Amino acid sequence: MRKLWLILVILLANEPVTAQLFEDDLQDYQSELTAFWENDAFIINPDDRYYTNGARISYRLLSEDVYVFWKGKYRPIKFRDPETFMSMNSEPTNKFEILSVSPTEMYIQEKKAKAPKDPLYRFNYGFTVGQNMYTPSKIEWLPRQVNLYDRPYAGWLYFSFYKEKINSKNRYSKYECMIGNLGPSSFAEEAQKWVHRDLTDSQEPRGWELQIDREIVFLLNYERSFLYVPFQKEQKNKTSDSSQAACNCFDLQPGIQFNLGNIFTNAELNCTFRLGKVKNLFRGHGLQDAIPSVANGIFYVTKPYKKHQKWYSLSEFFLFCRLEGKFVIYNATIQGGMFNQTSPHTEEIRHGVIGGDIGAALYLHKVSLVYSHAFRSTEVLSREWNATQHNWGQFQLIFRL
Repeated sequence: MRKLWLILVILLANEPVTAQLFEDDLQDYQSELTAFWENDAFIINPDDRYYTNGARISYRLLSEDVYVFWKGKYRPIKFRDPETFMSMNSEPTNKFEILSVSPTEMYIQEKKAKAPKDPLYRFNYGFTVGQNMYTPSKIEWLPRQVNLYDRPYAGWLYFSFYKEKINSKNRYSKYECMIGNLGPSSFAEEAQKWVHRDLTDSQEPRGWELQIDREIVFLLNYERSFLYVPFQKEQKNKTSDSSQAACNCFDLQPGIQFNLGNIFTNAELNCTFRLGKVKNLFRGHGLQDAIPSVANGIFYVTKPYKKHQKWYSLSEFFLFCRLEGKFVIYNATIQGGMFNQTSPHTEEIRHGVIGGDIGAALYLHKVSLVYSHAFRSTEVLSREWNATQHNWGQFQLIFRL
């Protein structure tokens, strides 16, 4: 397993370190590319078992369009040219005058009579390609030795498309659709054997003959969360009478998640705590505390004004802890396919599962690195319950393009 660490270090060390300046803009990147790698080798005392490896690549397109919800529709806002508007002031500002809301000017006239409290919205779209693999507690056992009360071998390969909705009152929603292959067509067996044999020179798994059998799987996912800042600081905007939330040192994000499909069906409650140099949780998604306002007869919106920044400019650095409780109805990686019931080894599931992640995140202007240590309680009914039965580590490397 030491070779896995070496490979990761080499990949990170070879990242180009070229300083570059960017023009002033509301957002000098339009998308994010994220590489995830989860493995039980990324912890102090690794144990190659259960959820043993997960890898995925995600691409997200960050829409620069801003919307208001008015008369039953999301309508895009048009702003005055920022440079033109800033030239009307003695110093740079982060207020941008709203010129129109398609398809009519009535919204502008209606809201100029008073300061509106409508949230602004942004919509991001993305896709993910990934592979997960699962093994029993002893991968060195031959098929005839595998404990039939242990977790089965399983793997699934998937593609997903998702849509995110974020508003300026710190509410977040995600809608995702996944489709994939469960079983031998996921190539989990080939991938794990190749890594163990050719990359890490470690124990080769010997029981994949008993893996969950093949099935086409689908999954619908819905997530909803909001940001809460218990000790929020405020600072006056130098160019207006309005105030904006400054960087805080602590916040939390309660949320819910639902999965429906023939691979997983469950419901989850979770909460994430962050401590350190943190900005608004949705800074990378859309506008923060950007409520349309009226001042001196001008209808405007506050948008984050960015100065020239190098790609390695520090944005955020924080520690985080995420706790979750899950009610599980179906898990095909343990119970076998919902429609194909020919798997040679299946087990019954525990319907209550708890877990969490503890880690640190470093967010630079164009590159981010996140590491977390994850744990989950026992998922197989026949195994003795343990709150931290399985542990693994996760790395995320994010590039803003």
